Amino acid sequence: MIGKHYKGKAFYPILNYALGKPGARLLETNLANSVPADLAQELNCLSSLNPRVERCMYHASLSLPLSEQLDDRSWCEAAQAFLQRMGFDDNPCVVIRHCDRAHDHIHIIASRIRFDGSCVSDRWDHYRLQAVTRQLEEIFELTPVPACWEVPQPPEMQLKEKTTCLPQKKQIEL
Repeated sequence: MIGKHYKGKAFYPILNYALGKPGARLLETNLANSVPADLAQELNCLSSLNPRVERCMYHASLSLPLSEQLDDRSWCEAAQAFLQRMGFDDNPCVVIRHCDRAHDHIHIIASRIRFDGSCVSDRWDHYRLQAVTRQLEEIFELTPVPACWEVPQPPEMQLKEKTTCLPQKKQIEL
């Protein structure tokens, strides 16, 4: 499973993108609406519970390798497990499935502000994301997909990385 996530300030653009794609299906939400503008308005109202948080929008995408698929129910279970393990245990969220690519994937859009006004920490969230996707691979018996830092690179790429980090004078000497 490949997990990617982003934080931002605005809910409407990502909701409009995710729900506006042909074949997009709203799998699950704990909000009252299903239209992007109305969902964004709800999420913005809830975000006002903690105005100190500037980037309250959280967007994660979870993708499977080409050879694997989950049904809607399994995707909902995976999304709930993902949210809980990432610290989104009492947050407004939307789970949307896309069928526009060769690989099966979902989008999770949530507020970092919980219903009680507290905020989900984003400390070390990139590492947490990798750990959680590895756990989900085990739970749902999926093929493990290594993180980018776990993939061995060919020697020519390693040399290129070393030389691009050096000052120009040092690069000439190599």
